Amino acid sequence: MKINPELGNLVLRIPHCDHKKTLWIQKIPSDINKVFPDVTKNLTGTILKVAVSKGLALNTVFVKDQYGKVKLAGGFCNEIFLILQKTFGFEYSIQIEDGFGKLFPNGSFTGVVGSIQRQEAEFAIDMGFSAQRLEVIEYLPPVVFATLRFFTRVPSHVPRWKLVLEPFT
Repeated sequence: MKINPELGNLVLRIPHCDHKKTLWIQKIPSDINKVFPDVTKNLTGTILKVAVSKGLALNTVFVKDQYGKVKLAGGFCNEIFLILQKTFGFEYSIQIEDGFGKLFPNGSFTGVVGSIQRQEAEFAIDMGFSAQRLEVIEYLPPVVFATLRFFTRVPSHVPRWKLVLEPFT
């Protein structure tokens, strides 16, 4: 099964956080079986229930249409999801959760993970990997790898004459 050729060469442009304002570019494989190797059936007429986290996802944007229905509105995770929708012919409904999910001592989850665990949703978009979540949900192969960086404040000014002695302090 191939991605619809009218979609052309798909490229993700990921902003890279550095002073050069560069972009990382990753091409999406045109053979859908490389991304989802076990999918062979046609999903035409199926309505997938998709759980998303309110206000926390970095790569997804949602809006309400004129009828009050939540729709995908942007972000590269949504673009990939919409490619899958066109390829496999399914429809979707979105349910918004308060977070990705917290684990309770009894083994149940809240949020997006909880809705999948309780079979209220079949799919989630833009959620990070965690060993706890792996106990109750299955992750599809990764589509994008990104670097996460931590930043600190700029150190206070050190006079030039102290720089000579700094390594010895």
